[in-house]
Formats: sequence, structure tokens, C-alpha cells
Amino acid sequence: MQTIKLTINRWHKLRGRLMALMDIDKTELQALQGQVIDNPLGTDDQIEALQQSADAAWISLEEFCRRSLLLSEIKSQVASAASSVKVSAKLALLDGVQSQLQVLEHLLQGQPNPSAVSLNDLRQFFSGNREKPEAARRTVLVRALTDARKAHLQEQVNILRREAFALQEDIAELNQSIVPIELDDWDASQIRDLLGLS
Repeated sequence: MQTIKLTINRWHKLRGRLMALMDIDKTELQALQGQVIDNPLGTDDQIEALQQSADAAWISLEEFCRRSLLLSEIKSQVASAASSVKVSAKLALLDGVQSQLQVLEHLLQGQPNPSAVSLNDLRQFFSGNREKPEAARRTVLVRALTDARKAHLQEQVNILRREAFALQEDIAELNQSIVPIELDDWDASQIRDLLGLS
């Protein structure tokens, strides 16, 4: 048994590399589902090639199964470590802040141009149209947010951005926490290979 110590961030990257290897294993497993022979008379060389292909696929299957267990162990250990340092809680907070920020920014960006009539000035605008009906516009673009409310929303956006940045920094720092995982020799060698340490 060996203990590999990596940061939460590094374990996540490693998990992605391991999943890519498993995708290659899955492709190689197709030889176990049967193969097509073009020449049904066959030759000993064809039989040997098919046997080698099936044997290689069998080894890939064994490696896939071991890597699958290793992936589960990494996920479990990293999730446990992340939970103990409260990464998930910070991520949930960040998600809430970013959702709110997205809505407020959308509201601010979606406001009509400044030449639109403000909701506060609409009565005055209508009275001007009544006095000179020939000069009245057929359509009017109305800004629903008053300048004061727009300024308030902008301040809220600025506060939420600062909060999001602070949470992102906290999460980045928490993801630097070291997670030791005890692995058998084969698993440890797989990890070292994926890290380029072999």
C-alpha cells in the first residue's frame, strides 16, 4: 500500500485523465463483442490475429474494471475531504450569488436606451402628446427602471461581484487542501503514470 498526497484540485484533474483512459479502454473492449471475418476460409494468421485482439481486449477489460474502482475511490475520498473543508457549502453560496448577479446584470443590460421615456416622465409625455396630437409618436419606448432604481441595482451588482470574487478566492484556497489517499501498488502506479512521475 502507498499513500498519494495531492490537492483537491489536482485530484479533480487526475480524475479527468483517468476517465479519458477509461474511454480508450471502452473502445478496445469492442473486440470482445465479436469480429467480422472477410474471408470465411480463413488462415492461421487470421486466427492468431483475432486471438491476440481478443486477449488484448480482455486485458483492457480488467484494466477498465480496476480503473473504475480507482475512480470511485478517488471520488469518494475527495468528496469527503471537500466536505470537511466546506468546499460544497462555498460552491452552493457562489451558485446563489452568481444566479442573482446574472438576473440583475440582465436587467441592467436590457434597459432601453437613455432616449426612451422614463416611467416617471410618462404623464408629462402624454400631456404633451394631447396638446400637439400631430407631433405625437405612434410608439414610445418606456424605461421601467427609474434612475434611482437603476443606480440601486448597479450598486447591488457591484456588491454581488465583490462577494462572488471573495467566494471564488475562498474556494480556490480550499481546493489547495491536501488529500492523502491510500492505494495498492497497481493503483498508485496508475496515478504516478497519469501525473507523469513514472
